[in-house]
Amino acid sequence: DNTGCAIGDTVDIIINKTPDFSLGNDTTLCTDETLEIFLPDDFDQYLWSNGQIDGWYFYVHISKFEVGTTDLEVIVTDNGCVAKDTIGITYESCNVGIEDLEGIGINIYPNPSSGIITIEYNGTEENQFFSIYNMQGQEIYTEELNECRENKCNKTLDVTFLNKGAYLIRFYNNRGVRTGKLFIQ
Repeated sequence: DNTGCAIGDTVDIIINKTPDFSLGNDTTLCTDETLEIFLPDDFDQYLWSNGQIDGWYFYVHISKFEVGTTDLEVIVTDNGCVAKDTIGITYESCNVGIEDLEGIGINIYPNPSSGIITIEYNGTEENQFFSIYNMQGQEIYTEELNECRENKCNKTLDVTFLNKGAYLIRFYNNRGVRTGKLFIQ
């Protein structure tokens, strides 16, 4: 100033670091697999794209018979700084084995059969088909299951054209493929 005195002041500036984390690379999983994602557990807040706000850990599981791609995003806050990351998760039907079809809502009876079988299925699904294969992998028969708009629909099929033995019966739609056994006596 004009009296020859100097005035000074000190200001402390704190620069916080942006949260550093990664959800990892986009990934592909089978529909019956799960994905566990762990983030550093010392951030102040986590906001996952599904609305979960309370955790550094995320467990991803899609119910059976679901296929497709989804993005999972998390936004983290630490000391007022915000960062986000996204991972693409693609679920595919990888099942090539024989399953218990009743577990997915498909019943075939009588099985074993010597003539007529009934296929009970969820008729609210669109574009459902089934095929019968011999043990050499040759397709013997295929047909679309009609959409009946009810949870339980029945399809009656005459299988007297099949020789005695074991067959694979495969059900498929735009969400996946499931394979079971059919026995003709």
